[in-house]
Amino acid sequence: MKKNMNCYHKRILLIPLIILSALLGLCACSMFQPESTQSMPTALPAVLEPGLITAEGWLMPVRYSALGFVAGGELSKVLVHEGQEVHQGDVLARLGERETLEATLSQALLEQLSAQAALDDLNDSGDLIRAQSALALMTAQKALLDAQNGLDHLNTPQYQDRLDDLNEAIQDANDELDDARENLNEYLDLDPDNTTRKNAQEEYDDAALAYLDAVYERDIWLNQLDQARAAVDLAQAQVDEAQRAVDAHQNGPDPDDVALAQARLDNANAQIAAVQAALANMELLAPYDATVFDINDIEPGESVAPGTMLVILADTTDWMVETRDLSELDVVEVEVGQRVSVTPDAIPELELSGAVESIDRVFTERSGDITYTVHIRLDEVDPSLQWGMTVTVTFK
Repeated sequence: MKKNMNCYHKRILLIPLIILSALLGLCACSMFQPESTQSMPTALPAVLEPGLITAEGWLMPVRYSALGFVAGGELSKVLVHEGQEVHQGDVLARLGERETLEATLSQALLEQLSAQAALDDLNDSGDLIRAQSALALMTAQKALLDAQNGLDHLNTPQYQDRLDDLNEAIQDANDELDDARENLNEYLDLDPDNTTRKNAQEEYDDAALAYLDAVYERDIWLNQLDQARAAVDLAQAQVDEAQRAVDAHQNGPDPDDVALAQARLDNANAQIAAVQAALANMELLAPYDATVFDINDIEPGESVAPGTMLVILADTTDWMVETRDLSELDVVEVEVGQRVSVTPDAIPELELSGAVESIDRVFTERSGDITYTVHIRLDEVDPSLQWGMTVTVTFK
């Protein structure tokens, strides 16, 4: 403590001497320098602008991704190496066993072509189908007219008179049959070889045959009318069916046929999409132009679980700075678009400019203080910058 006090007194004593030496030096300058130099202003030490806010942050690529396969499987090959530049859509790695899926895709594509052709033929043949339906209707209507005409020519008074005659003949034959039966019954007790009995039996047999012939002729005559009526009913049913076909194809193909063909095509498209998605899941693609920063040490032939990180990519064409140091008192002085200067701690002679791009709305509590995260986009890129460098951010 005494030593400190002695140093303090020495500093107090030195101050007048320093001031005196400075005054003597100024006098000497005025004495030995030309008059033109005496009026030049003296340079003042730099003073920090009041109201500046500084914070610590770190460098981040504008975009970066930790990529892995959506589906698990056996790793077939890694096609990139660390530090390699890749372009959007480049294949970074593949899983194995693609042959079965590729064969399934070929079958689905063939079915798609066939289903599309069937649907196109159905739509293109609308005019032909309408014409064929109209012709079928006219043919059915002609058949109905013919059948009705046949029925009309048959179902006449003359036909009914003939039918009455046939029914009367049946009745007469039935009466003769009854008489022959009664006559035969009188001689049934006689010997079968008796002439009288044999004659009675022959008369009965002839009467029965005549009765059957009369019934047959009547039924044949009736059958003509029944056939004519059935022909009319059939022709009418064919007309109704043809009319339904015409109505169904009035505005093109049958909607049911179109719906069935469309369903077949939709099913083929769904199968193609499913197989293509499965094949896509077997390839790891670069989502954008970037640089490969890291690769997992999984070897080809080893199993990879879904979501396992395999490759880390980063787009370093632009850099972001993220700082989480702004307190609730500082963040109110910062706004989107505000200019900042950034100095990497490892490269203090490098000063970069940028602007505030976004301010997180969600706060973080750190050691009892409320802080907010601010994202800054740099205006320029320097080859010496590295991901994760700490920087000092000055908000202007």
